[in-house]
Amino acid sequence: DVTSKRSFTFLKPTLSVAYSPSQQRQTRLRLAREVSQLRFDDFVSSTQFEDDDVALGNPDLEPESSWVAEISEERRFGELGVVKITLFYNWISEVEDLLPINEMFEVPGNIGSGDRRGAKLEATWPLERLGLTGARLDIEARVQDSSVVDPVTGSDRVLSGRGNFDKPLSLDDQNRYAFALNFRQDFEAQRLAWGWELRKRGKRFEYRVNELVEYEDGLEANVFVEATRWWGLKMRLTAQNLTDFNQYRYRTIYTGERELSPLDDQLSHRVHDPVQAIEIDTDRAAALSGPGPVIEIRGADLLGGRARIRGHGVGIATGVSHGSRMVEAAGDHLGTGVGREQDV
Repeated sequence: DVTSKRSFTFLKPTLSVAYSPSQQRQTRLRLAREVSQLRFDDFVSSTQFEDDDVALGNPDLEPESSWVAEISEERRFGELGVVKITLFYNWISEVEDLLPINEMFEVPGNIGSGDRRGAKLEATWPLERLGLTGARLDIEARVQDSSVVDPVTGSDRVLSGRGNFDKPLSLDDQNRYAFALNFRQDFEAQRLAWGWELRKRGKRFEYRVNELVEYEDGLEANVFVEATRWWGLKMRLTAQNLTDFNQYRYRTIYTGERELSPLDDQLSHRVHDPVQAIEIDTDRAAALSGPGPVIEIRGADLLGGRARIRGHGVGIATGVSHGSRMVEAAGDHLGTGVGREQDV
């Protein structure tokens, strides 16, 4: 075993100036230095069984730092309505990417300076004028571009993204665009609410020494119904991934250095993990004993396939037989439930 200890010290100044000619309008200018958080996985080596390859670590990796300049314009209308547009430019030092060590292998490393620029939209639209009482639409969107000198080809390219298949889709990555639409309608007299969510993001690229990896996601759609009218409980029913979307990973492999050598192979991999979930929560139990009961059932569909049930708090003891899995969870009045999953 090798033990290594490193420490970093950074100054992170911030300057923010706001101008508000009225209560409905504000212009803000922000200049700040930001430093990224290093991940433990980037320091250690691991085996990638799906690629029959080794992901090498780099104990000499340094945090990426950026000077961020933003100018935003915000307009408010009514009690809830707001629209905010932000333009941003990032000057990046010690870009964290994949650093080649020979013609076949790379490590997480710092590949020089780069930049990122784009625009963000944040908005909340009350929908009363459309006849939807108690309804609102929240919008979050971003478009961006980036640039860094590729250490393999010597030409400019976009920054590498993270190769993760997460749900819900993360909007914070090195993709060209990302957006989320969240609709919610509250019926105060009935103490009911319902809503839906759409999430989508652009392709992400990973630039290895002898390989280009592309990640692509479909459109994610979720729907929920929420009630607070029975027994002092807050109950929420969620149907996730209604579009049953796929996530893809495309690999373009070269015989030697990427784009400088002949093409060797092209592979594709589809990740299909449809999920439906039921969640029940209670604020009253949470006030008495910490987290209230939460029950979550996951499966390939609502009738069969893979299932999991998770529980904690206030006396949960249950089991679910669902398709090819039998999952059990148990908890006590004050403790946190412990679940286990097994094949049957």
